[in-house]
Amino acid sequence: MPSDAEPRSPPHALRLTFSYSDTEISLVAGRRTQMIAPPGETAKIEQGRVGSWVELRDSDQEVLYQQAVHSPIRFEVEVADEPGSGKMRWHKTAHKSGAFELLVPDMPQADTLRLYASPPDALHEPARELARITLTDAVPDRKADL
Repeated sequence: MPSDAEPRSPPHALRLTFSYSDTEISLVAGRRTQMIAPPGETAKIEQGRVGSWVELRDSDQEVLYQQAVHSPIRFEVEVADEPGSGKMRWHKTAHKSGAFELLVPDMPQADTLRLYASPPDALHEPARELARITLTDAVPDRKADL
């Protein structure tokens, strides 16, 4: 353990950028960045739950980190109800493509990232796996920096 006089390694996170068209998700970019990632959940998120979350798993597929996230795929947009009213409404959109980012801690033992979400057109249904990313493929030079 470093003493107070020794410099500490700065915290690092992985910033992963995804694009989607309908429910087809692609990793666009991944990079290691010097910053603190959002904290993980204190209680385990169980399979079959409604909502969206991201997991980091080790090579044995044990969950190391879980974080609840907003629904990454949107089939609706939030717009003003009436100008000046301050009220907002959600409206379905014909444009079913977009992008989103995930920020997770760069844990040396983490091997894969899994993204789970309820279907964007049925947010009340249980989440299913939308993406599985091998972190060395997402950020190839990651291990060299650890």
